[in-house]
Amino acid sequence: MKALDLVVFVPLLDDDDIAGNFEYPTLRQHVDARLKSMLRDQECSLFEEGPPLLEVFGQRKQRVEMVLAGLPVDA
Repeated sequence: MKALDLVVFVPLLDDDDIAGNFEYPTLRQHVDARLKSMLRDQECSLFEEGPPLLEVFGQRKQRVEMVLAGLPVDA
């Protein structure tokens, strides 16, 4: 984790434009819930000494802009 400059988390959205393309939607929802718990609530203490966590949302263009704005200057 220390070798990473930034970790980007893209949670599921209600108006997800790719949701219909998945074979296991229930599994996808369970994985999303687990990741939210782990990342948002620091359940596993993954980022205590690691890179910053950036959660992005919105449509693709918005997410890209958020990632670019969140990149460390020296990355």
